Amino acid sequence: MFKKFFLSMMAVAVISLGFVSCSDDEDDDDKISLSVSASTAAVGKSVIITVSPSDASLSITSGSDFATLSGTTLSGKAEGKVVVTAEKDGLESASVEVEFNFSSLYNDYWGTWSLMGTDYPMWAGVTETTFSWAAKGYGTTKTEYEYVKWTTDDDGNAVVYGYPSEERYTADNPAASLTFGESVLFDVPSMKNSAYVQNYTSATLTAGKEYDNSYEGYAAYWRKYTGSLTVLNNDYDITVTIANGSFAYSSTQMSGEYTNIKWAATTSGRTVTKWTLSGYADGDSEQATEKVIFEVDLSGESPAYTFTVNVEAMGTPSATLTKSE
Repeated sequence: MFKKFFLSMMAVAVISLGFVSCSDDEDDDDKISLSVSASTAAVGKSVIITVSPSDASLSITSGSDFATLSGTTLSGKAEGKVVVTAEKDGLESASVEVEFNFSSLYNDYWGTWSLMGTDYPMWAGVTETTFSWAAKGYGTTKTEYEYVKWTTDDDGNAVVYGYPSEERYTADNPAASLTFGESVLFDVPSMKNSAYVQNYTSATLTAGKEYDNSYEGYAAYWRKYTGSLTVLNNDYDITVTIANGSFAYSSTQMSGEYTNIKWAATTSGRTVTKWTLSGYADGDSEQATEKVIFEVDLSGESPAYTFTVNVEAMGTPSATLTKSE
C-alpha cells in the first residue's frame, strides 16, 4: 500500500515539474527580444536593430531629433540618446537605447591631397574643439583653426568645419572641412568651388597614428650639426642635435637640452627665407626668454646654419655649423 502511494506521489511530482518548465517557456514567448549592433555610434552612421518576433513594430519613443528609423536601420543625425521600442499586441514591449556622438570621430587621418597636378602627402587631426592639417611640401607649418563646428550635411554625414577667425565663423565661411561618409574627405571650400582650380578632387583620408610633425617644413632640419663654438675668444668643438620636440647641444665648455621649443618661419610671399628654432627654460611657459637659438638661413644659394647661446657673461657665444652626415 505504501509502495503504491509513493509511486503515485512521484508521478505527480514529475508532472508538476514538467508544468513549471513549460510555464517558463511561455513567459519567454510573452516577451519581445530586442538588440542593436552597437550601443554607441558616430553621428551620420547607422546601427542595425534585431527584433524577435520579426513582425513587431519599431518606433523611436525618445530622441527623435537625433536619429531616423527606416525598417531596422537606425541612423544618427545629431548628438544625443535615442530610445527605440518594439511592440506587438499580446506581448510585453521591449526598448533599447543608442547614443550617437561625434567623439568616435576624434582622430588623426592620413592620405594624399592631389592639387593642380601635384600630390601632397597630408594629415588632418580633429577633436571636439580643434581642427588642424598639414601637407608635405605645401605651406610651411600645419594650419590650425581657432574656431570649429561639428554638424551634418544634407546627406546626413558628420562634418567638421574649421574657421580661421570669429568673423568667418559667424558668417559660416569655413576654410577647410572633413566629411565622414563612406570615406573621410578633406576639402578646402574656396578651392573646391573655384573655377580657377582645375580638376579639383577631395583628399581621401584614413584614420592612423598620431601626428609626428613630419610634414612641417622644419622637419627637414632634424639632424646633427657640428661646428666650433667661440666662447671668450676661445674655440670649442660643438655638436647640435635637432629632433622632433627637442633641441640639444654639447661641447667641452657647456651643454644643454631643451624640450620647451618653438619653430618660426620668416617668409617672402609663400617662400621661407629663414627657419628659427628657439629653446626656453622648462618653467618659461610664456616662452619669453630665449636660451638657445638655431637658425637656417635660406636666402643664399645653399642653407647656412648658425647656433647661438644667450649667456651675456660669456659674450653670447655662437657657432657656424655644418650638417653631420
